[in-house]
Amino acid sequence: MQNVVISVHIPKTGGTSFRQILQGTFGGEIIEDYDWLERPGVLSGTALSGSDEDIRKALRHVRCIHGHFPAQKYKRLFEVEGIRPIFITWLRDPVERAASAYYFLRSNPSHQPIEKMPPWEHAAKTMDAEEFLTKTKYGENRQFAQLRNMPIEEFAFVGCTEAYDASIEVFTRLFRPDRKIAEIPTERRNPDRKGTRYDLTPRIRKALVDMNVRDAALHRYAQGWVAGAHKVLQTT
Repeated sequence: MQNVVISVHIPKTGGTSFRQILQGTFGGEIIEDYDWLERPGVLSGTALSGSDEDIRKALRHVRCIHGHFPAQKYKRLFEVEGIRPIFITWLRDPVERAASAYYFLRSNPSHQPIEKMPPWEHAAKTMDAEEFLTKTKYGENRQFAQLRNMPIEEFAFVGCTEAYDASIEVFTRLFRPDRKIAEIPTERRNPDRKGTRYDLTPRIRKALVDMNVRDAALHRYAQGWVAGAHKVLQTT
């Protein structure tokens, strides 16, 4: 049986830093599944294509897939003989995650003219924070949307951005128990955040809290999952 870790990278939850951990764990047996990268044909769309044999062939030397894709894209692997998918992801406070996404898109240089940008990037670069975060879908339950149709309880690992070090310790014990991490990497810290939270107006913050009930529930699950798993580590 071939185990394949499916790492669902929800934007602005720490997935870019986590990628370094995955690369150290799986080496050359990892595929990055992002729209802007070339991928094997069966993996290039929003759903797996081709026959089961085509999929097995594309994943023959793959132990991990990491990227910005909906979790349901890889649910078909449960039905492919010889492959055992293992889903993992990271979750974050939905208000801070939404704000981080806005400010990142706002400041990140684009290689495309504004009229050819993806809709989320175009919106961030042309709207103020309140309009982008509270008047578009990009501020509402985006973590839930990316994980839809895949119960969070079925994930083998759920990291919590606010408990990053503890989460990495748990991941290490589960997936690379024979190795130690000398330094936990962090990338893309947002200069727009001066403290532990983004400087949002009370009106925007309240609106985001009200809009993100499903994401808040996922975040609470992640907090509890990491706390429980980390506690077990301290006693074993």
